[in-house]
Amino acid sequence: MKDSCSSVSELLEKYFDQEVTDRERLLVEGHLQDCPICRDALTSMEGLRTLIKVPVEEATQQEDFPWVWQKIERGIRLQEKAGWWQSLRS
Repeated sequence: MKDSCSSVSELLEKYFDQEVTDRERLLVEGHLQDCPICRDALTSMEGLRTLIKVPVEEATQQEDFPWVWQKIERGIRLQEKAGWWQSLRS
């Protein structure tokens, strides 16, 4: 990896997450035009995002979040409540 690759590789993840400044974005994009190694690294990040995103989206569609929240609320209500005097002491 060339020297310019090492400096860009530090920014590549931020670039991928769109967290770079305009100056950093231009630096990375200019480097990516000439560097197949860094382009491959960026492509790998995109592939990883896809591998993670699909199962997470499927799981959220299958999960019944209102039911989970109802169960949590029920548990909170069923907890033994301290008496008035005990709540003042704590």
